[in-house]
Amino acid sequence: MIRNNFFTLHFSLFIAFVALTACDGSKRAEQRAQQERDSLMQIIDERDTEINAIMGSINEVQEGFRLINEAEGRITVANGNPESSSSREVIRENMSFIQQTLNDNRNRIAQLKEQLSRSNVNVSKLAKTVENLQAQLNEQSARVQELQAQLAERDERIAAQGEQIDTLNR
Repeated sequence: MIRNNFFTLHFSLFIAFVALTACDGSKRAEQRAQQERDSLMQIIDERDTEINAIMGSINEVQEGFRLINEAEGRITVANGNPESSSSREVIRENMSFIQQTLNDNRNRIAQLKEQLSRSNVNVSKLAKTVENLQAQLNEQSARVQELQAQLAERDERIAAQGEQIDTLNR
């Protein structure tokens, strides 16, 4: 009977040891799993931050294009009466604004390209979006050059008409 109790006691201690060892191994595995989850969450957060920064820059460029289009509309409206000095001043201010906004967009697009080249995010759609923004920028730059040429031509006509008026008045 003592032998039976001794065996039972040893067997119970062995079972308790195995259970404790299993629990300890389970805790380690759980800790490793938690560390992996934390690491993955950090990577996801970093990528989210990077993508949000890129998308913010894209939105700023698009807002710049919207503002340029508005300014171009004001120039077209002001061209209805190009002889007035206030109209010419408004046109000059709008052209200056457009040039500055184009430069800002050019810089932002360059920064976007840099961000994408350094980025750990491999999103070809973002690269395509940046290419589209660059194409839009090129189109708007060409339109601005056309507007400048038209304005220079009108200024020459206005100057010629002014000279004709002066000649007629004399």
